[in-house]
Amino acid sequence: MKFLFLIILISNYSFSADVKLISKTNEKVYRGDIVKFSVDSALEIDKLKKYENKRVDELLYIISISKEENEVVAEAIIAEKGIKEKLKEPEDKFTVFNLDFVPTKKSSIKEFILMDSGSISKKNLMKYYLFGFVIFIFLLIPFLLKLIRKRKEKSLNAKKWIEIQNGLLEQLRETRDRNDIEKICQKKKLLEEYFDFEKEKLNNLLNFIDPIQYKKDWSGEEMRLSMEKYKAFYKSVGQKDGI
Repeated sequence: MKFLFLIILISNYSFSADVKLISKTNEKVYRGDIVKFSVDSALEIDKLKKYENKRVDELLYIISISKEENEVVAEAIIAEKGIKEKLKEPEDKFTVFNLDFVPTKKSSIKEFILMDSGSISKKNLMKYYLFGFVIFIFLLIPFLLKLIRKRKEKSLNAKKWIEIQNGLLEQLRETRDRNDIEKICQKKKLLEEYFDFEKEKLNNLLNFIDPIQYKKDWSGEEMRLSMEKYKAFYKSVGQKDGI
C-alpha cells in the first residue's frame, strides 16, 4: 500500500531543473539594457524556449533563447520587478552569474514596455494586430461611404448649377427686344444668385422699365434707351462659382 502511494506521489510530482544564466558582458548594466547570457542547463532548447517573453526572476525578462554555434544563448532585458507586479515562479530554477547590475536609472536609458508574465506569443500578437486592423476598417467604412455620398451630391449640385447658369447666360446673350428685356428683369433673384455684376446698372434698367412696362407699345426712343441700359448691365456681368 505504501509502495502504491509512493508511485502516485512521484507521478504527480514535477521535477525542476537548474538553469544557469552566465552574463557575456563584463560591463556594468542598468535598467533597460539588453544582455546576452550563456545558458547552462540539462534542459533541451525546446523546453527552454517556453521562457521566451517571460520574467524568470525579479530582475530579468527573457526576450529570446537560441542556439549559437555550440552553445545556447539567451537575450534578456534588465527590468526590475515593479512593486505591484506579481512574479509567477518559473517551473525551473534560474540562477544568474557574472552580472554587474547597478540599481539606478541611467539618464540615457531607453524606455521599454514589457508584456505580462502571461506572455503574448508573436503568433497571438499578430492576431491582435489583425483584429485591431479589422475594427479600424469597420469604423472607417461608414466615414468613407458618407464622404463618397457627399462628393456625389456635390458633383450633382455642381452639374445642376452649371446647367442653370449656362441657360441664363444664353438668355442674356440673346436679348434683342422688349420681350427679352422684360424676361431678364423678372429673373433678378436668379441673376444675383448665379452671377456677379454691378447692381446699380441692373437697378438703372429696372427703374427705367418700371413706368413703361404696362404700355402696349414702346416708342423707338424707349426701346433704344432700354437696350442701352441693358447693354451697360450686361457688360458688367461675370460668372459666379456656386460650388
